[in-house]
Amino acid sequence: MAKAKALLEFQLAMIKKENNILYIACISGGKDSTAMLISIRKYNLPVDYILFADTGVEFDEVYKTIEDIDIWAKEHLSIGITKIKAKHDFIYYLTKYKRKRGKFVGKPYIFPTPRFRWCTWVLKICPMRKFAHKKVKELNKDDYIFYIGYRPDEIQRLRKKQHKEIYPLVEYNINNTLDICLEEGFSFYGLYEKFTRISCWLCPFQSEKDLYILKKYYPEKFKYLLELDRFQRKTTGHGFGFRYNNILEKINITF
Repeated sequence: MAKAKALLEFQLAMIKKENNILYIACISGGKDSTAMLISIRKYNLPVDYILFADTGVEFDEVYKTIEDIDIWAKEHLSIGITKIKAKHDFIYYLTKYKRKRGKFVGKPYIFPTPRFRWCTWVLKICPMRKFAHKKVKELNKDDYIFYIGYRPDEIQRLRKKQHKEIYPLVEYNINNTLDICLEEGFSFYGLYEKFTRISCWLCPFQSEKDLYILKKYYPEKFKYLLELDRFQRKTTGHGFGFRYNNILEKINITF
């Protein structure tokens, strides 16, 4: 952590100097990245673009929040949100995409797992890096830096520190991100009053509690997720779907 902290301090020191760097804030529509934008304004950090990578399976409330952030950012940071997408959306990769190599060639991607978390890479990181490289070239910049909304208490994420990333919430020791967003007027349309964590509605890393909440408040999404689970078990070649423990079938029967 000491080494990561030193790198953060070095990068923030570079921000204060005249340089030819493109500064890009990456947001998800959740409380942490929104609080990060608020801190960028508060501490007067430079920002050239605000990126939102749309996976195609965000909650409607997240899309509404993105529109709210866009209005706020235009007023307070003088730039709006740039929306980007991967070549295909999440559901396409789970149902229609055909893998080009490996044991399961011709089969779609499986639901992400801790060891194969392809969704973050394919749907978010790759489109963002592609955008950054393109703009660096177009604008004749030397390089780019991403602002990422990791909190100081997210130790595991911080251990994977990337050279071209800066974490304002860590640098300024900000953990109370939801309070900061609520004070600024962002309600997230009640999502944080329902769920313990906000992610894509078909995210397999949701807690069991949140899956019950998904079925209660978003029955059509839960029903479609169950159909995807059954489809995956039959077609991917792995024999499993959403999770190994058949949690969706259990919830569907008991709740």
